Amino acid sequence: MKKATALVVLASLFTVHAHATKARQQSLQGAAHLVDSQTIFTYTSHVLQLGNQLTLEFGPTADGTTEPKAEGGLFRKSADGAMYGFYLGHHDETIAGFRSNAGFGAQSNPVQGFYGKDNWAMTVGLSNSEDKNTEIKETTLSAGFGQTFSDFTWGVNAQLLSKAEQPSGTNTDKFNGAPLLSANILQSGQTYWHGGVTYGAMKSEVGGASTDVKPLGISAGYVDRTLGNDQTDLYYGITLNYSDVDFGGKHLKVMSLPVAIGLEHPMNTWSTFRASIQQNVLLGSVKDGTAAAPNDKEAPIANNTNVAAGLGLKYGGIVLDGVLSAATSGNINGNAVLARAGMTYSF
Repeated sequence: MKKATALVVLASLFTVHAHATKARQQSLQGAAHLVDSQTIFTYTSHVLQLGNQLTLEFGPTADGTTEPKAEGGLFRKSADGAMYGFYLGHHDETIAGFRSNAGFGAQSNPVQGFYGKDNWAMTVGLSNSEDKNTEIKETTLSAGFGQTFSDFTWGVNAQLLSKAEQPSGTNTDKFNGAPLLSANILQSGQTYWHGGVTYGAMKSEVGGASTDVKPLGISAGYVDRTLGNDQTDLYYGITLNYSDVDFGGKHLKVMSLPVAIGLEHPMNTWSTFRASIQQNVLLGSVKDGTAAAPNDKEAPIANNTNVAAGLGLKYGGIVLDGVLSAATSGNINGNAVLARAGMTYSF
């Protein structure tokens, strides 16, 4: 296994992280307190706080590391207070990572439905595809449930079915990514505590060889927002991440302790500026037991200080989020002022 690929897979196990539109997420690193159209895939009951909304994520059809995948959904609240949602194109990051690492394709045109009322919500996702010309097929079924109280939210999610097949010479390679279970909690207020765990039991059969894959991810963190006010969100936080993936008896272990500082501030009635910095501190190690000696020993996490910035542009009920893409010299890239764009329309 290539270490770079493996680390991408492990990153997806750290399920307790900020999500908004993906552009807002990238601009506000470590902001675990956000509630938006992406957090509903971790905390399903967050859908109750969205209101009537259309959300769109701009990007390519396929998954990518430099651009988000195209996806989007529509959410509507009924007269009795129930919330309904229908979402297209969202890929589970963990399953997508493990499928790709084993040489299999991602989900094909997934759909996901949401329903919530009072303080609880549930979701079911499905994708199914079979190409009889290439003999490539995949089936995925997922489900989630969560509740939100005055200052406490929890959510559980499961990959109930995740299968992929493709021909390989005279053999048929197979991937089974279920079950994969995750549970997350979030205590909110001026200070936020969050934590989660992910565990799975997978199997890949490639080239006639079978490998059992057992991922484990644990994360716990804290975010402080007391320096902000009613208009400005100024936060800092720290998260401890630990993951261990057993690839047929060989373990890939990663520990990290990223610290983040971020700001979201309205510049005027129609624009919001965002910026953040994040890097690992003190604790940080990678041990790849799947690599050949001498690369199978423990090594520190590489230098990873990252500064990000973004803009939110508002007009009527529309908000367009984008990242201010920086060149290697540190200047703002004028050719990509609103990179990784995402849009929401509230009605």
